[in-house]
Amino acid sequence: MTELPTILVVDDEQSIRESFKLILSDKYNIITAASGEAAAKYSADSKIDLIFLDIRMPGMDGLETLKKIKEIIPDQLIVMITAVNDVQKASEAIRMGAYDYVVKPFDVENILKITSNLLFKKSMLEESRKVGFGTGEPTIIGTSERIEAVRRLVKEALGKKGGVLILGPEGVEREAVARSIAPCVVYDAGSSYQMLFGKSGGGTVADLKKVPGALDYAEGGAIFIDHVELLSEWAQEKLLQSKVRLFFGTSVNLKETGFNQTLYEGASETVIEIPALSERASDVPLILEYYLNEANKKYFRSVRGFTPEAQSLLALNPWPGNIAQLAAVVLNLVLLCDKHLIETEDLPFDILINEASFYPVPLEEIYSQFEKKHVQDVLAAAGSDREKAAKILGVSLVVLENKL
Repeated sequence: MTELPTILVVDDEQSIRESFKLILSDKYNIITAASGEAAAKYSADSKIDLIFLDIRMPGMDGLETLKKIKEIIPDQLIVMITAVNDVQKASEAIRMGAYDYVVKPFDVENILKITSNLLFKKSMLEESRKVGFGTGEPTIIGTSERIEAVRRLVKEALGKKGGVLILGPEGVEREAVARSIAPCVVYDAGSSYQMLFGKSGGGTVADLKKVPGALDYAEGGAIFIDHVELLSEWAQEKLLQSKVRLFFGTSVNLKETGFNQTLYEGASETVIEIPALSERASDVPLILEYYLNEANKKYFRSVRGFTPEAQSLLALNPWPGNIAQLAAVVLNLVLLCDKHLIETEDLPFDILINEASFYPVPLEEIYSQFEKKHVQDVLAAAGSDREKAAKILGVSLVVLENKL
């Protein structure tokens, strides 16, 4: 059974918390908190998909709570709850990272629409990150000499028991390579250390239960730690005590970061370097075909492929964000395509002008390009009436202005 998205409602008024429960509990798992302090604890300890957060609360107010939660989970989706006379504070909250705000008394349809739109955006970004990585069979696609060299090193590592250091720029198949060597638990070093090491039972009744971490789940097997250069000295020392096979992923030279020498030597018995996509351009057509098929399967679409002109532009694109960028672009193209073939006019603007970039493009930025185009299309359909367009999109005027 599919797990329902979890929504946290934070308000010191019980009637407001109960109102949200009545509106949303049919489709979502609703938890509530009466203070900013409790909300911050929930954010640290639980997976929350969306937070509705009141601006005026005793103790930590909404803005303080917003700042604290964003420090814990920078990409947490948050919608502020405000009274009419606090709209200015709500605008400040949006500048601080909140996505939108709702004004008391609530419009039920507006709450439902905002919730649905935001959770769709969240799921879309998560799926973009997962296509070909972390689910199903590990995929290393291509027939170029550079990718065949990677396969040879993977085969060598299969017969060993030592650590593996997987090098390559952001967006290449570091995780897929790790999973081709052995089944492994995956951890990103940009996440909390509790997710890696778990949480020991504490002194209170609530803390007595041990919470396992990635290392616990990997016991007797292997763990892949991506962005390993972000681990603190303390975490590196603690990893030396682990009894699992270590696969490390990074885009930097660990020797230049002061990385623990003993840990480095143990984890680099085999070193595999994955080339950027621009260094194996002959593989791009095969990769495009693979992700097109994956997107069709995931979203029950029947897009057959690309027109020759569109295929040529995609093949010639430098792909600064590598396979992660390509996968996200193809996923979005398939989601938005209502034809059997993706044409040149469907491609993102930066690909049409073939503008080279010297930095990886985050998936959020790729999504934003499509989101902005959608907002502009809705505005045009509304005859440039911004209030009407905001209502159609289910957002406030302030948010609409930010999107434009």
